[in-house]
Amino acid sequence: HGLPLLILEDLLKKETDKSPKFFRVIGDSRLFMDLHKRFKFEMQEYFHPLAFVSEIAKIGEGVMVGPFAVLAGECRVGDGCYINYQSQMGSQSEVGKYVHLAPHACLQDGAVVLDGAQLGMGASVLKGVTVGEGCVIGSNAVVTKDVPAGETWAGVPARKLGPK
Repeated sequence: HGLPLLILEDLLKKETDKSPKFFRVIGDSRLFMDLHKRFKFEMQEYFHPLAFVSEIAKIGEGVMVGPFAVLAGECRVGDGCYINYQSQMGSQSEVGKYVHLAPHACLQDGAVVLDGAQLGMGASVLKGVTVGEGCVIGSNAVVTKDVPAGETWAGVPARKLGPK
């Protein structure tokens, strides 16, 4: 692609008004959000041709949706989110800005994931449950009750492991 590879430490030391042409931090929602706010780069939008995105879904800017992902009904996706392959969002589910859904993550109808949260591979958030801002949910966890901001939860059913 012709763009130089930048190591994070070098990037953070840069003093420039020019934003990088393109980069994507996958797997760390907070880092991506912090870099986007600092460098104000244009977020790249991508919808894989094998993804299903409902015509009535509300999609923010700079969203990336992987193959076989399903965004059903009137779900809402905030700016800068990464919805990985085979992830599912039920109707009326919602993710805030800079949320990362790892492969096979599932949000049932009405589930809410707030800004900067990350769901591990195969994690499920049940109907009507809210995952707070900046939370990390472990792989294959089943979230059955609301998770306060900034906490790390895992297990079946999911329980608090500690602060992020």
